[in-house]
Amino acid sequence: MLALFLLAQSAVQPPPPHAMEICPRTYREQTYAPVDESYTVIGKAPRSGKLYSGTLSVRFSHGRYMLIRKTSGVTVTGEAWDVSCGPDKVPLLQVRYETKPVATRFLCKLSVNYDNFSLANCGPASNTGQRITGLEAWFPAPGSGP
Repeated sequence: MLALFLLAQSAVQPPPPHAMEICPRTYREQTYAPVDESYTVIGKAPRSGKLYSGTLSVRFSHGRYMLIRKTSGVTVTGEAWDVSCGPDKVPLLQVRYETKPVATRFLCKLSVNYDNFSLANCGPASNTGQRITGLEAWFPAPGSGP
């Protein structure tokens, strides 16, 4: 009986809730996110760890932010939407790029600097860590302005 009890205790626990379950979608009126702006983007690719830099275009359309990221001659499209995470309802941006073979997902913390430019720091959308999911940051492209 003790062996059965120990076996039951060592069973694999269910995975923690995915970010989508603890971060419900909010609406644009409730949070601020960049709209119709161009950014310089820097990041660390998931899985390979390769560093990249380039440009990112953000446009708002039909309740979502449409993204076009250009790095090293490669264009990747994506989309993002406002979410409110956890019991404290932290406003974040859920990002999904159409990368191959697997889509890349980030949660981004938005902020505004002293010149009133919007910035984003993006990291893993789950607890798997940056080695698997990568990192990304957005900052104003040269010549852009509020």
